[in-house]
Amino acid sequence: MLRRPSAVAAVLALCLLLPVTPALASGADVIVDCNDNGHLTKTYSQKEYRAALAQMPADVRQYTDCENIIRRAQLGQPGSTGGDANSGNPFGAAAPEEVAEAKADIERARKTGGTPRRVGSAVVTPGALAFTKVSAATSAMPTPLLVVCALIILGTAAVLTDRLLARRRDRPGDRSA
Repeated sequence: MLRRPSAVAAVLALCLLLPVTPALASGADVIVDCNDNGHLTKTYSQKEYRAALAQMPADVRQYTDCENIIRRAQLGQPGSTGGDANSGNPFGAAAPEEVAEAKADIERARKTGGTPRRVGSAVVTPGALAFTKVSAATSAMPTPLLVVCALIILGTAAVLTDRLLARRRDRPGDRSA
């Protein structure tokens, strides 16, 4: 006697039909990479660069060179990955006007004593955490992995339901099915 396809087979077939999307980095990953290393350690997509610039916190924008590094990376210019900066030359391959601006910012920070300042609509406190969403950015599961986990849970539920119904059907004396 042939049985109709079980729910397990249906769920597995649906899993095979789903397109697999690569686990991509996010704008937050670009910011964390730049902020942690002072340069980008890998190449990201243009979408990720745009997202990073759009969501960059004001303190990272003001107190690091990440904005310029990401903009240079968007254009494929040198100085975005690898970085030539070191303790003897903290500005690396930055343009002279960028070096002058950075030095002026450093001097201004020394004179104000690190007091909070308003930058646009945000209040920036020197020395505060640069990226407050690091734990969320680094611990978030990628969407494709969440989808796979949900499908595994649904498949397990389908198998258990199918077995429970099969036991009820096969129980002697039960004619309700």
